Amino acid sequence: MKIDCDLYPFVPRLMLFHSKKKCKRWCIDELGCIPDLIDGADAQTMYCDGTAIVLFTVREDEIWENALLVHESYHVVCDHLDALGETDAGEEITAYMIQCVSGALMDAHRRWREKHARVED
Repeated sequence: MKIDCDLYPFVPRLMLFHSKKKCKRWCIDELGCIPDLIDGADAQTMYCDGTAIVLFTVREDEIWENALLVHESYHVVCDHLDALGETDAGEEITAYMIQCVSGALMDAHRRWREKHARVED
């Protein structure tokens, strides 16, 4: 069953970065904030000014990458609900939101991989 993300409270803006440098530059230029980036993390989620920002380290194992994107999706949803002041969203709504965010992140990562695979060929 296809879940229409427009039916649920959703992050107005979701950004995925594969480079700390690009992530930091975008945050400064677009949001006027300096992100607190963690050294050595496989992934990191930040929420700034209504925007969820996911910084993601590419791995060779696609299953691990997808699992990590779902993990970060949980953080995106929690941060978004906190920003909305929501303290009791319920399991089903939270699950649908995680599904929507996970799908969006996996799709963005797939497109990034396809673009960079063409460059390397």
